[in-house]
Amino acid sequence: MERKKIVCLLFILAITIFFRVWKLGEIPPGVHPDAARNGIDALDAIKTNDYKVFYPENFGREGLFINLTALSLKIFGIYPFSLEIVSAIIGILTVIGAYFLTKEFYNERIALIASFLLATSFWHVLFSRLGLRGIMVPFTLVFLFYFFLRGLKRESALDFLIAGVFLGLGFHTYPSFRMTILILPLLIIPYWKIYKENKKLRKYITLLFCFLFLALIVASPLILYFLKNPEYFSTRANDVFVFNQENAFKKFLISTISHLGMFNIYGDPNWRHNFSEQPMLPCCVGVCFVGGIITIIWRLFSQKEKLINLFLLSWFLIMLLPGILTFSPGGVPHALRTLGVVPVVYIFAAIFLDFLINFFLKNCEIKYQKIILGFFLLFLIYVGAIEGKKYFYDWGQNPKVRESFFENFVNAAYYLKNFQNEICVSDRANEMEFITYNNKNIHYFFPSELQKIKNFCDKPKSIIVIIDYNLERKVMVENILNRKLIQEEDLNFGLGGKTLKIFKVSDVNPI
Repeated sequence: MERKKIVCLLFILAITIFFRVWKLGEIPPGVHPDAARNGIDALDAIKTNDYKVFYPENFGREGLFINLTALSLKIFGIYPFSLEIVSAIIGILTVIGAYFLTKEFYNERIALIASFLLATSFWHVLFSRLGLRGIMVPFTLVFLFYFFLRGLKRESALDFLIAGVFLGLGFHTYPSFRMTILILPLLIIPYWKIYKENKKLRKYITLLFCFLFLALIVASPLILYFLKNPEYFSTRANDVFVFNQENAFKKFLISTISHLGMFNIYGDPNWRHNFSEQPMLPCCVGVCFVGGIITIIWRLFSQKEKLINLFLLSWFLIMLLPGILTFSPGGVPHALRTLGVVPVVYIFAAIFLDFLINFFLKNCEIKYQKIILGFFLLFLIYVGAIEGKKYFYDWGQNPKVRESFFENFVNAAYYLKNFQNEICVSDRANEMEFITYNNKNIHYFFPSELQKIKNFCDKPKSIIVIIDYNLERKVMVENILNRKLIQEEDLNFGLGGKTLKIFKVSDVNPI
């Protein structure tokens, strides 16, 4: 049995790595604009040796993920792969953590099923390959809860200290992690009563002190930053907070219904976060997820595992709040802000599958039991196959995805790196600035700064790049330079979204 378990674990680990690393740098095509911004800030940090706890640009971002990205860029160089491998590694570790967490309070089979479903999850795989800091939320949650629950069982100070580290690190990841402080009391208070009844309250208080004290130390650099710069604590949250919108109550109801229905009915409409509008779970897993919730609620009233079941249900509902309480221009539901629910969603599905397996095994003859287990194994393989096809083919090869990730900007940036001419880019694109970061002959200008182009590209054969091309902007640049622009080899890097065209400055004097 031990050998079979090891084989299963190695297989799940191999699948996890494959789904997160295969064709990384090619799928998704191009690069996520926010990931490119992270890369630019990481390169600035390397250049200045100034690694920040918080980067205020682009609505403000916690610094941990960007600083890890800087390490990756040092190792691998300036490529989309360097941005995405960081989130891929974190995604791999999250699957491992989900296995150990689930095994801590359920059986081996549930842990294996949950980790396999997470390993092949389109939702989790997609965000594991984007290079965004949000992927750190499920990572910190699974290890925080694993060590905290293990510490409760073993009365281990070391486990509580490690849990404290993960709690502190969580605040350095993504704002939605802050909701965790609503989950922890649902663990701390019930166990307070249990330890008190067992006359171990003093020990429990000591363990909690170790946990919270170390969490405070790890989180303190960010806390101090926000105390000095309170305007950055909730900059983006204030903009999207549902009760700051017009028709707030109506939008709150829409957001709540949308996020509760995102698993089986209507998913995130943003192509960067999902196969637009499709449910976040495949139908077969979605049914198991609902069955798992029903099973958990039923067990709350009938079994001894009430604390664990209440904890899992609370985890799910509370980590949905970052999505429910926001309303973005891109629409709801929001798959990124609700990443914290991903591990527990697949734990629910695994609980229901385990329930079905036990039901059929108890109600059939022994000679049919291997057939039943084989059927459920084939079911899991089927789920993995359809999720893999959905990510690598249906989504990864979709023109809408190429457009959403601005593959045209990345292609143009690689093309421009071959030029020795002075190059002026009208408007700014994070993707291009990242790829061409070390090219000193490439200059970027906002539309309001176009007059400065004359200082760099006022000579024949200079290159002019116009992002979001239109004839009016081309004429504007020609008037600034007093020269004609000749389209370079008819290159048009448009993909149906923002059109990008490349020109050479004519060697014919004034127009």
